[in-house]
Amino acid sequence: MIEKIQLFYEPLEILKKLSNSGAEMSIEQSAFVCGLIKNYKPLKVLEVGVAAGGTTAIMLNCISMLELNTEVYSVDISESYYRDKKKKTGYLAEECEQFLHRKVKHNMYMGGVLPEYVEKIGNDIDFLILDTVHFVPGELLDFLVCLPHLKDGAIVLLHDIIMNHLGNFTEAFATRLLYSLVAAQKIKYEENSNLYRCQGMGAFIVDKDTRKYADNIFHALM
Repeated sequence: MIEKIQLFYEPLEILKKLSNSGAEMSIEQSAFVCGLIKNYKPLKVLEVGVAAGGTTAIMLNCISMLELNTEVYSVDISESYYRDKKKKTGYLAEECEQFLHRKVKHNMYMGGVLPEYVEKIGNDIDFLILDTVHFVPGELLDFLVCLPHLKDGAIVLLHDIIMNHLGNFTEAFATRLLYSLVAAQKIKYEENSNLYRCQGMGAFIVDKDTRKYADNIFHALM
């Protein structure tokens, strides 16, 4: 079954107040993230892959606007922003805090891989964004690491599920592969920002079948 979500654009206004936009998602993808937060009201968000922190800033603003008691965890392997090593990973997320209507509890873990931090982050994660290398094993391993810590009903978002069709990234299909393999209810939205006018971000809802058929993901790693 496929569910359709309504896009929520207002939180994206925070980008106009920052030193640069820094969000590596399209406007529709960012509004999709915010629409999911507005609809499902998660209590514990884990973001894997931060870069400048533009998407993080949008999420924090969304949570603040909705006055949710949500705790956000951000993990990135690099301590410095990969496009500008003079800046810290997630620097835009730090910038945005002064503009938030209501403070959001935000924890950042930089300079290590997800398995180093996931036990500290703990269980009951109900909103997960995977946006890292896009090359196998990449997000497949990230998801398997997270799965024991996800609540049933958790929302999982996978960025760049059509990246292997764009430019010179033919091997960047880790998120597409995971989205195709996982047994779960999928969530859709309308996107016109890319060449093919199709979803650049995949989302699904974790349920008992997601766990039951997780071995398909292990088989894919072979």
